[in-house]
Amino acid sequence: MTAPPPPAPPTINMAHRRKLARSAGPRQAAATPRRVPPTRLLGRRWRLEKELRRGPLVHIHAGSSAEGKDVMIRLLPVDTCARAAQERFIKAAMFLSGVDHPGLPEFEDFGYDAHARAYVLVTERCKGATLSALMAHNTSMLGLHHVLTVGQRLASTLYAIHSEGMVHGDVAPGNIILRQNNGVLRTRLFDLSTLRHVKGHSQHKEELWATPGYMAPELICDEPLTCSSDLYSLGALLYEMVSGAAPFVGSHAQVLRQHILEEPIALERVWSLKAPVHDGLTQLVGRLLAKKPGARPGSALEVWATLRALRKEVQDPTLGRTGVSWRAVRPLSAP
Repeated sequence: MTAPPPPAPPTINMAHRRKLARSAGPRQAAATPRRVPPTRLLGRRWRLEKELRRGPLVHIHAGSSAEGKDVMIRLLPVDTCARAAQERFIKAAMFLSGVDHPGLPEFEDFGYDAHARAYVLVTERCKGATLSALMAHNTSMLGLHHVLTVGQRLASTLYAIHSEGMVHGDVAPGNIILRQNNGVLRTRLFDLSTLRHVKGHSQHKEELWATPGYMAPELICDEPLTCSSDLYSLGALLYEMVSGAAPFVGSHAQVLRQHILEEPIALERVWSLKAPVHDGLTQLVGRLLAKKPGARPGSALEVWATLRALRKEVQDPTLGRTGVSWRAVRPLSAP
C-alpha cells in the first residue's frame, strides 16, 4: 500500500505580501530520511550545499540560487514526520511570506521537492553568530546595553509573531543570530519550524519540541499554549545573558521539574555583568519567569516598552567602539 500523498503546498502570492512600515516601534505583525546530494538543485533554482543543523524534524542547509545568492534552505522530509508537522511547516512558510520584519529571516521561496520527498523553505542566509556560541565563548562580551538591546528586539519580533495568532515555542540562544554592523546590534530569530497557532493547541508530553532550559511550565504540563509561553522563554534567556547560566540546570528531567516547582536563584545574587545590578531589569525578568501565565507581562508589546525605557536609562558610550569581538566566535555557517 502506498503512503498517502502529502498535503499540497499553498500558492503564495508574492504581490500580496504585507509590507509593514519600518518605524521605531515593534512590528506586528524514526526511519532514516533520504539523503539529498549536497549539490542537488531544488526546483531548478536553488542549490543545496552543506548541512548546518539536523533537528528532529527540520534539516537546515546552506544554499545558493542560480544567480549566486546565498540562502538558507530548510527541509522537512515527509517520510519521517506526521501530517500535523507538515501542516505546521506550511503555515510557518505562509506566515513568513507575508511578514517583513527585521527580526525575522527574509522569505525567498517555498514548495515541495519530489526527489527529496521534502517540503523546502528558502530564506535569506542569516550572517553572524548564534547567541549560544557567543555566550559559550565569553559571557563577559555582553554588556548591560547589549542585553537590553537584544531583549527589546526579540520582544519586537515576538510581537510580530503573536499579532498573527501564533507562538514561536522555542525562544532559545541557539535559535538567535546576532550580528554587529557599524555599531548596530542586529538580531534574527531564524528557526520558525516550531511555530504553532495559539487557538486550541496544547503540547502533548511526547511532543516536547522546545529547548528544555527555556520551556514554560505550561508546555511541560500539557496546558493550553499561549503567547505568554514565549515571554517565559525570553525571561529565561535574559536571565542567562545576565548571569552566565540558565535559570535551571541539571538533567533533562531535573530541569523540567524545576521549571514547574522551583524558583531560580535571585538574579541580583548571580549578576555577572560588569555594570551594577539594575533593579528594573531584575524585576522584569522575575515577572517573565512567573510560573503562572497570568502573572507575567500582558504582551510582548509591554515587554518591548519596558526594555525600551530601561535602555534609555542606560548610557553606554562604548557601544560600537569596543563592542563584541565577533571574529572570535564561530559563525553559524561553520561546520
